[in-house]
Amino acid sequence: MNILFLLPDSSLKGGTERSTIEIANKLTHNENNKIFILSIYRSVSNDSFKIDENVIQESLHSVKPKSRNTFSKVLFYFNTIYRLLVFVKRNKVNLLISVEVLSTIFTYPVVAYLRLFGDIKYVVWEHFNFTVNLGLRVRNFSRKIAARSADIIITLTERDKKMWCKNLSIKGRIMSIPNTSPFPVTDKIYNSNSQNIVAIGRLVPQKGFDLLIDVWKYLYDNYDIQDGWYLQIIGDGPDYSELAQKISNYNLSDKIILVPSNNKIDKFYENASFLCMTSRFEGLPMTLIEAQSFGLPTISYNCITGPEEIISVESGFLVDMNDFKSFSEKVHYLMNNPEVRCSMSNSAKSEVARFSAEEVLMKWENLLKAI
Repeated sequence: MNILFLLPDSSLKGGTERSTIEIANKLTHNENNKIFILSIYRSVSNDSFKIDENVIQESLHSVKPKSRNTFSKVLFYFNTIYRLLVFVKRNKVNLLISVEVLSTIFTYPVVAYLRLFGDIKYVVWEHFNFTVNLGLRVRNFSRKIAARSADIIITLTERDKKMWCKNLSIKGRIMSIPNTSPFPVTDKIYNSNSQNIVAIGRLVPQKGFDLLIDVWKYLYDNYDIQDGWYLQIIGDGPDYSELAQKISNYNLSDKIILVPSNNKIDKFYENASFLCMTSRFEGLPMTLIEAQSFGLPTISYNCITGPEEIISVESGFLVDMNDFKSFSEKVHYLMNNPEVRCSMSNSAKSEVARFSAEEVLMKWENLLKAI
């Protein structure tokens, strides 16, 4: 099967790009598959993630368009569709996977045209949850197009799958396949003496680190905390100055440390006691999966979507959205119960197995057999 993954920009460092490249790499192991990764454009020349030498990688445009002129945008749109059609026909693609639902505005016209003359299978791989459009109404429109045209829609969670089914009339099939953990399950013994708590992600409103700082203020205002505990918020982003100022205003500068993003994130997981997540929304929160791979207990707001499908009562705590008092209580409880943390660590390692590369690849292979 000649399989094409189309995504906006494969050179980016996000979870969408990592997951796409990982699945593409794995599918090349079947000698009957010919795999293409096609970007609409590329921001940088170097790849952020390693691409298998058997994967054919190209881009439709060399750079991202900068003009905001309406005519230029329309010209770029139709030019992209034309180039995609030529690529699909030249390479005899028989399965087109539109990565991230917004890409359907480019892929659907191509699929609709090709279906007039033959057969092409069409999969739309959603990477956000159904309630999120990031301020783009065209994303909502794209979901409607996907529902009417895709042979299969893939969501990252069962909850998101249910929201699609509830809100749209879906012509084809819909199934949930999670992303994989980028880390193997650690064989190291959990360090119950660690007093380092971590929170990891881009410093943007979605991740809710401002809410986590509120949790910490309530924690230190209402509980006696043993000396030595501190929170590391690891990441970069536009909210850095605002978060730093909030930490200072709360007099928590010796309790909360902002750490720049780096390529040694595994070391932070290895040295942590547990992880906290206060996101306002997610698709599938990889930081929770990564934390479990390192045997970390987790505490998370039960945002839409993902946490409830990752954390069980054996491996951590789910807290109702914005209930900072309960969140603080759970943090305090784990701080003072190392035996509970050890038990949760063991459960986390067991539970994260369902996000292993082997498990997820098997679901993809079953999808290809059924399509």
